Amino acid sequence: MVRLQARILSTLMLPLALVSAPGAWAGPPTEQLREGVDRVFKVLRDPKLRGDTQTSQRRIAISKVAIEIFDFDDMAKRALGQHWVQRTPAERGEFVRLFTDLIRRAYVAKVDQHAAVTTMTFQGETVDVDYALIGPKSNRPVAGALVGSTPMGQTARRESALEGVRVLLVDDHPAVRQVLTRVLEDWGAEVTAVPGVPEALEALGRERPNVVLSDIEMPGEDGYALIRKVRALPPDRGGHTPAAALTGLTTEDDRARVLEAGFQYHMTKPVDARRLVEIVTTLAASA
Repeated sequence: MVRLQARILSTLMLPLALVSAPGAWAGPPTEQLREGVDRVFKVLRDPKLRGDTQTSQRRIAISKVAIEIFDFDDMAKRALGQHWVQRTPAERGEFVRLFTDLIRRAYVAKVDQHAAVTTMTFQGETVDVDYALIGPKSNRPVAGALVGSTPMGQTARRESALEGVRVLLVDDHPAVRQVLTRVLEDWGAEVTAVPGVPEALEALGRERPNVVLSDIEMPGEDGYALIRKVRALPPDRGGHTPAAALTGLTTEDDRARVLEAGFQYHMTKPVDARRLVEIVTTLAASA
């Protein structure tokens, strides 16, 4: 069997944010993330659970680990943000149930895609509040699920795919900015990452980006406020800069509002790294 290098990918853990279940374990975030990933790997390496014929049992085992290590109640509360306080106890309970089922299924399916992974190496750690980022050998820390190593011959294409593309990234959480910056820089982009709308407008005034990526739900002025202000600028000051929204708001109404506000794309979190690169490439080409 081909030996695969396991890496930590930003596909899944951005929304999960390593919110551990009460009493699941003790220790700093990076230690918790290591332990959680190790427990999942133990399932993937179990010879009794390997192969297509054991898919159902393997997924059940992964699901049990996910239920033990993630605090889905707190994750659901964070996902609703300011709307949580507006919901009744019954509505909150129903949302937590649906949210838990959705995220658990997504996590299990994503991890099971990499059932062939047999070896994992942790190298390079960053801790920011409750986010734990453990980087692969490239020392570009990202957080999340598992992916095999890049095949020989693909590295050059990967590193130059976004060469020369200037990206303005706006997100209020430092760990998210770091993760997405590393992903985009891996593909050759030049990234300016800022925490909010005032900083974004200042950065845009200094140097026009080819693409704007913005979170929607941010304290103070949100992503809608940002795109309104950008679109109000004259073209020669960046008013027509292509933009994509990165958000946990996933309904059709949310998507329609994002597009009507002036964004060209609505990307839901968790953000798939390859899809992110595809969209940035498309937006840069239209600039």
